[in-house]
Amino acid sequence: MRPKLFARITRFQAPLENKALHPGRTWTEVAHNFGYFDQMHMIHDFEQLAGGSPKEMLTHVETVFVEQISQIRSDAVAAAYACDARLAL
Repeated sequence: MRPKLFARITRFQAPLENKALHPGRTWTEVAHNFGYFDQMHMIHDFEQLAGGSPKEMLTHVETVFVEQISQIRSDAVAAAYACDARLAL
């Protein structure tokens, strides 16, 4: 596998995982956080590499891995509350 293709695939996976863990973020925020010039640049990569839009891919991932994602999200919320409690002390 060519290094540039490997980097592209790696960059393609990260936004999907990030959006699954942080559903409140917009796709534009996610695109910029992972080095895409804009949201359309990210969408273009998703369509070329996976055959669908980021939203379609996220829906598929959430359907297949619903229990795992729910657990990770609840762990993240619990960690945020614990951090807030420590700051209040």
